[in-house]
Amino acid sequence: MREDVSGDAIAIKFLTVNQIATLLQRSLRTLETWRRNGNGPPFIRIGRRVLYRCSDIEAWLAENRYRSRAHELQANSSLPTARNNPAGGCTR
Repeated sequence: MREDVSGDAIAIKFLTVNQIATLLQRSLRTLETWRRNGNGPPFIRIGRRVLYRCSDIEAWLAENRYRSRAHELQANSSLPTARNNPAGGCTR
């Protein structure tokens, strides 16, 4: 049985890789590196196409917002380092 959801369509806004590169003022190569390393904004892959949800970008930017360099260092001080992590900085 199939439900008709045409009246309740969900409007999710996506941005392309080029749009994100322009928005964040970063190169396409940097975004590719972030996707590979997992330290950039969350992305969605549909086939070969990479898209970013606007809500994910907003959340990622909010998570990476600091009032000062000291605040940034304090927030990141709980991250494992090679010195206190026997795995050499790898947490997974």
